[in-house]
Amino acid sequence: METLLTPEQERRVAVFQRYEKIAAPVRELRNGKIAEFEKEWSDRMMNFIIESDQNRYDRMKALQDRGISETAARARVALEIAVEFESLTAEKDAAARKLDESLEKPMRWRDFVKQELDETPGDPVLMSLLEEADKVDHDLAVDGFLKSPPPERVLSDLTAIEEEKGVAFKRGMQTVFRDAGPRLDVFKLDDRDIEAALKVAAQKFDPEKGLLLTGDTAFKTRAAEIAGKLGLKLRNTEPEVLMAWARGAEKNPQLSKSVAPSVARGIEGDERQPEINRYRGEQLLRIAPETALAWGDDIEKHGLTFEALGVRDGFVAVKMPADRMEKAFENWRSLDKAVMDELQKADLSKPDGGLKLSDNARRVLVEREMISEDGTLKPAGVDVVLLRDDHVLRSREDAKLKQIFAPGADLKTSHEFVREAAGELRGGRKRAPVQERAEAQEQIEKAEEKSAQQQDEKQQEVKSEELTVDAPKPRAKKKEVDLGIGM
Repeated sequence: METLLTPEQERRVAVFQRYEKIAAPVRELRNGKIAEFEKEWSDRMMNFIIESDQNRYDRMKALQDRGISETAARARVALEIAVEFESLTAEKDAAARKLDESLEKPMRWRDFVKQELDETPGDPVLMSLLEEADKVDHDLAVDGFLKSPPPERVLSDLTAIEEEKGVAFKRGMQTVFRDAGPRLDVFKLDDRDIEAALKVAAQKFDPEKGLLLTGDTAFKTRAAEIAGKLGLKLRNTEPEVLMAWARGAEKNPQLSKSVAPSVARGIEGDERQPEINRYRGEQLLRIAPETALAWGDDIEKHGLTFEALGVRDGFVAVKMPADRMEKAFENWRSLDKAVMDELQKADLSKPDGGLKLSDNARRVLVEREMISEDGTLKPAGVDVVLLRDDHVLRSREDAKLKQIFAPGADLKTSHEFVREAAGELRGGRKRAPVQERAEAQEQIEKAEEKSAQQQDEKQQEVKSEELTVDAPKPRAKKKEVDLGIGM
C-alpha cells in the first residue's frame, strides 16, 4: 500500500532530492575510496596477526638459544610484537588522515538547508528541517576524525629486563609494569603507562577471550576506558568498568563514511542499553516500589531522579550519574564489613539516617565524606546505601550473584532493616508490603471459599429434609482487594 504524503512531507522530500543531486555523487565517490582503504588495511592487519603468531615460536627459540629464559623470551617477544603493531596502527592512522584530507566531502546538510532558508526567509518547512539538523548532526563523525589527535607511541622507549620476580618493563630506571607469568603487575598509573601495559597484554594473552582487570576501582575504570579506546575486549562485568569501557570506545574516532540525512517520517533517539546509558552517562539502580514511596522525596533531595521500569518487573529505578556511580563503588569497597554493617541500616527519611554509629564507623565515614561532622548523611553516603540495595535486589534473582555477594546470608535492603526495627517485618524476614498484602489477599480468598463451601453443605442438608426444592441461593461474591502495586 502506497503511503500518502501530506503537502508538508512532499516539500520536505523535494528539499532532500535537491540536496541529493549535489551531495550524492560526492558521497558515493568518498565512501568508495574509504571502503577500498579499509579493505586494504584490514588485509594488512590480518596478515600481520597471522605472521606474528606463526613467527612467535621461532623468535622465542632464538632468544632461548642465546641463554634467555623462556619467561623472559616470552615477555620480550610480546613487547616486540606490540611495538610492531603500534607502528602499523600509527601508519594506518597517518594514511587515513592523508586520505581524509584528499577526499572531497559532500556539502553539509545543515549548510544546504540554511542556504535555502536564506533564499526564502521564514519558510516553515525549511525552519523545521534546520531545527532537526541542529539536533542530529549527520556530519559529526566525518568532521571529528581530523580534529582528533593521532595515536601516541607509548612502547618505543620500553625495555624488558629479567629480574628475580619476573620480567620488568622499564623506562629508564623506573619499572612501569612487570610480567609475573599469568598476569602483568602495573606500577605506574598514568595513562601512557597503562596504555603500554594493555598493548603488551594484548600480545601476551589471547585478545579474543578478553583481558581481566583487577585491583582497585580507580585503576580498573581508568584502564577500562583506555582499553575501550584501543578496542580491546574485557572479561570484567562490573557496571562501572563497563561504563568506562564504553566511554573509551566513543573516544576512538575513525575514518568514517558520509551518511545521507533522513527527512522521512520516523522517530529517532539514542539507543537505550539495559542498565547502562552510555550516552547520558547514567546508571540505573533498582529500588523496590515501597522504598520509593517511603523515601522518594528524600532520595531526590540528594540530586537523584526516578525512572519507572514497569509494574511487571516489580521495581522502579534511580538514575545516578556515572561519576557518582564510580565513586560509590570505590567508597563501598573501601569500607570494612563492620562499618558497612552500620551504614546499610540507614533510614534515608532522616537527616542522620537514624544511625547510632560507633566511634570507628563515624571516623571512617567522615573521612570518606559520606557523613558530615554532625552525622548528617551526605550524597556519597546515600549513594553507597542505594548501590548496596541494588545488589541485594539483584541477588534475589541471580543465584550466582548471591554466591559472590553474600553466600548463605539473609540479605535485606536498608528500607527492610528500618521496617524490621520498627516491627513491621514478621520474624525479621524480607517481606515487602506488596508481598504481605498478597498473602493477606490469599488468606481472605481461602476463608471465603471455605465459608461458601460450608453454606453450600448447609443448604444441601436443608434441601434433603424439604419436600419442595427451592432454587439455590447465589454464592457470595468474593471481595476484591487492591494490592497497591505501582507508584
